[in-house]
This record gives sequence, C-alpha cells and structure tokens, in this order.
Amino acid sequence: MNGIENKKVQMDLPDPFSRDEMNVLLEWLDKNLEGQNHYYYWFYEFAFWTGCRPSEIMALRWADIDWFNKTMCISKSRVRGHEKSVTKTHVARHVCLNERSLRALEAVKALILSDDYVFICPETLKPFFNEKPPRLRLQDAMEACRIRKRPAYNARHTYATMMLMDGVNPVFVSDQLGHSLQMLMKRYGKWMNGEKNLIEMAKLNTGL
Repeated sequence: MNGIENKKVQMDLPDPFSRDEMNVLLEWLDKNLEGQNHYYYWFYEFAFWTGCRPSEIMALRWADIDWFNKTMCISKSRVRGHEKSVTKTHVARHVCLNERSLRALEAVKALILSDDYVFICPETLKPFFNEKPPRLRLQDAMEACRIRKRPAYNARHTYATMMLMDGVNPVFVSDQLGHSLQMLMKRYGKWMNGEKNLIEMAKLNTGL
C-alpha cells in the first residue's frame, strides 16, 4: 500500500449567509411560523448565534448548560437517531453564550417540551432523528425571502464570519468552533482580512 497515494480532495470555501440575510430569515421565521412550528425560529436563533453544528444542537442536553457562567459544553453529536459521545472533529469545547443564544435557550426552556434534551422535534416530542425538519423550515424561509439557497449547516459559517468581521480574536473564534487556529485561517482567511485585502489590491498598478 506504500505506493498508493491518497486522492486529493478539494475543500469547498464556506458559503455563509450575510448578516442582513440572516436577519431577514430570522424575521421571516419569527413572523410566519405559527403554533408548534414557531419552535424552529428559536432553533435557528440558537444555531446562528452559537455556530454549533446541527448534530451538536440535536445532542445538547440541559445538563450541558452552565447558566451562571453563560457557557455550554459541546461534547456529543446526534446523527440519524444515534448519539455519539464525540463531536465531528472529536474535540469537546466550551461555547460562550451571548444575549441572542441565551434568549433562545430561555424561550425553549419556558415551553417545557423536554427536561433532558434542549431541542426536540415539536411534532413527535422526541429527540430529532435527523436535521430534516429544521432544514425544511429554513428552505421555506429562503424561498419566501428570495435568498439564495444554502445548507442549514451554513448558519455555523455565518457565526464564524460575523465574529471575524467584527474583529473578534481568531484564537477565541477557533476555540468556539472547535477548530485549530491553522484550520480557521485556512477556512476563513477571506473574512479575517476583508478590508485589508481591498487596501492591498488598491496598491496594484494595472496601467489603466
């Protein structure tokens, strides 16, 4: 096997929603999802403002929330109905909760749908089997708002790029996402140097 080289796989660039797109989508979900469906508004308020993967959100327990220190422990994932004691990257982390994500948690807790899992399927009142139910709601929002369709996973990319564009320390951002700093720079370098890139390009003499 020593002579066989691994096939090179090209890694796609992140495709986040812009801050304006995110706000429009959340506003649509809040105004148009009624009854038990309104639960998905809080799901995405939490997803957009924590950067957690869908599999991590669906595995999150109330016992993982530290209300006093405003943090949560992300150490599990839930995929196709099976809970794994590891995250996708096998890195457990403590994620800081901000005003928006705390507000979502408080709203979900007030509904008392579960005293174990934070987010459960409101139709079945059981843990999510997969990410299809929330994904369909976001697809409806994108279609209604005429926003280019992207996977629901990209809420994670949105949070990462918002933090970087707001000048948050990249070491902290990588910590929150569960990435190494090297991987963060490789994946999100475009957003780390957005305005600087324009300044550098302005130096180029094109001869016109």
